[in-house]
Amino acid sequence: MATGLVCYENDDSGNVHTVNGTKYRFCGLIPATTSRPGRLFALGEENDYFPTYEKTFGVSDPYYRVITVCLLEEFQFGRHYPKMHTEFIFRCVCNFDLCNAEPTFSEYLNAIKISATKNESKPIDITPDRLI
Repeated sequence: MATGLVCYENDDSGNVHTVNGTKYRFCGLIPATTSRPGRLFALGEENDYFPTYEKTFGVSDPYYRVITVCLLEEFQFGRHYPKMHTEFIFRCVCNFDLCNAEPTFSEYLNAIKISATKNESKPIDITPDRLI
């Protein structure tokens, strides 16, 4: 019997709790912005489309695996509901227990920002000794 993931979820009041169950296969995070609070959630087949995630997380070998995927998605709701506008959502999806802890992603994003600032937004030169 397959076991599911344990993920963080937050409610509309911002209270965070854990959820688990065999129906959850991925955890997700929509990072907070200046205009919206972040969202933590569990993903099951009833609330998302899995083939893209499964294919991406399936790319692995003994020396490499994908642990997190972040996407900028465009939803053109106006095609079906003319009064609705196109909406963009940035979210990250991961596939191990409690991987959607907001501080973990925030620390990661801050580290990228600091690195870019120190290097004047130029890509970091990856020399062979820096490769894993």
